[in-house]
Amino acid sequence: ISPYGESPIRAEFYGSEYLAPGSEHVLRIVATDRLAQERTRTFTFHVDIEPPQVTGQTPSAYTSVSATALPTFTVDFTDTLAGVGLTGVRFFVDGVWDESASLPATTVSATQGTLTMTQPFGAAPAWHQVAARVRDRAGNENWTSWSVFVDVTSPTLTVALPAPDSVVSSVPYILGYVWDDFTADFSLAPATVAITL
Repeated sequence: ISPYGESPIRAEFYGSEYLAPGSEHVLRIVATDRLAQERTRTFTFHVDIEPPQVTGQTPSAYTSVSATALPTFTVDFTDTLAGVGLTGVRFFVDGVWDESASLPATTVSATQGTLTMTQPFGAAPAWHQVAARVRDRAGNENWTSWSVFVDVTSPTLTVALPAPDSVVSSVPYILGYVWDDFTADFSLAPATVAITL
């Protein structure tokens, strides 16, 4: 014990001990002065080494989103032991933290929840990477990331039969072609065709 100023006397203490993770532990500290007067502190704590679980990303990876709308991205998380605090959740778009995405301000320690972000992407067609980081109060963290494509092109529609402005004698055979923009060798936004007679 070392003096800290003239009064009172202050002491610092520390120690280390292996403790099994995932279980509850009780710490009891007893301080006794020279007059045999005691002060006792007892409290419980947990050792948590498991990161939060992050699931349920929407929209799904490698899908397309509209440039004219504000797409909403969500992830679900669970952390049954330490829980996730207000600053433990982050959304990143192309590596940049989106500060608008967070847990509700009333949440102090959430063991499960959904993180939501609404992101404007602009009018240029491009791939974007969305990432979510969830960190619990013990400092364990988990990441998930996925890519989406901003689609700005309407489908192309061609009608082969019947020909435009033609005259037919019976119910015509209808033949047409529709396709959307292609990127990375697959259709990003499959078109839906409705035919009305």
